[in-house]
Formats: sequence, structure tokens, C-alpha cells
Amino acid sequence: MKKKGIIPTKFEIACNITKNAYISYHSAFEFYGYTNQVYNEVVVSSPTQFHDFTFEHNTYRSKRVKNTLFVETVNNIKVSSLAKTIVDSIDNVKTYDDLEELINILNMIPLINGNEVLAYLKHVNKTILYSKVGLLLSFYEDDYNIKKEMLNEMKKHGLQIARNFTSEKHRLNVYYKDWKLHAYNISKSKEEVI
Repeated sequence: MKKKGIIPTKFEIACNITKNAYISYHSAFEFYGYTNQVYNEVVVSSPTQFHDFTFEHNTYRSKRVKNTLFVETVNNIKVSSLAKTIVDSIDNVKTYDDLEELINILNMIPLINGNEVLAYLKHVNKTILYSKVGLLLSFYEDDYNIKKEMLNEMKKHGLQIARNFTSEKHRLNVYYKDWKLHAYNISKSKEEVI
């Protein structure tokens, strides 16, 4: 009789590609259960670069990072913390469609730890990112443990002159004065966002 081995999941494979590899970006949201689709791509962050490859119908994409701070181990899977995943994903928004997908994900998350988001923002320390994160999370104030003091802290470290949320200038139809951002129209109601 032939012994059957346990087949590792795509997440187990991903976080073992390099010594410090971990699941990140949309793959982290998928791991946490906050997407409404299954992806055949796994974004793997690591200080050690590797060549992208496909195995068992999944493509493993390398994202080189400087360190592994704000990474957690959940059921033996190394994954970016939820706060890090949110901030990194906001930083990675390039198009209206990216933002729409991200807002759909944010609407699925039952609770966001605003203190952890702020701690990670301080670590990254990008002025425009304070404004982008603050703008998006301002629509979730009080719902997700996002307090006015936290948003004020983001404003304090945010942009001093107006900038664009993305390079899609033709689609940025609203100026959010508090955040100094030209952005897409974002509704205050979570059910009606974008």
C-alpha cells in the first residue's frame, strides 16, 4: 500500500520559498478570508529575491522587501499583519478598479485596529500614504475602531500640498481638501462606496 502525503496549500508553499518569505497584498487578504474570489496568483514578499514561477496552476510572484516587520504567523503561515496589508494595498492602488476591489475588501473586514495602522504608517513614513490611508479610513470612522484622533494624526503627517491619488488624472473627479488629494468619488456609506 502506497502512503499518501499531505499536499501543502499554496500559502504553505509560498511562505517556504525563502527563509523569510511571507504572504502579502491581495494574497494576504485572500488568506484572511476577505476576498470574494480565489486567485491563481500568490504575492510573496521576502528580503531575498526569487524568480516568479508557476506550480500546480498557481503563479508565485516575488515582491522584494527590506525587512519582515509587521508579519505574523497564523497556523504556521507567515503573512503580513492586517494593518500592514491594508496600508500596503492602499499604497499599491494604481487604478479605479484597484480601488474598487480594495474598498470591497475593506467592507468585508469586521474590525480594523487603527492603532496598528498608525504604527505601520509611522514605520513607512510616507507623507502621501498618510493622506491616502487617512482618506479611505475616514469613511470607516467609528465602525472599525478608527478614531478621530488617529485620523487627525494622519492629517498632521499627511500632504501639505495637493497631489493625485493615482496617475489616472482623467478619472480623479473629487478634491478632498482635508487630505489634499484629488481622488475618485468615494461615498460615505460603506454599502454605496464607489
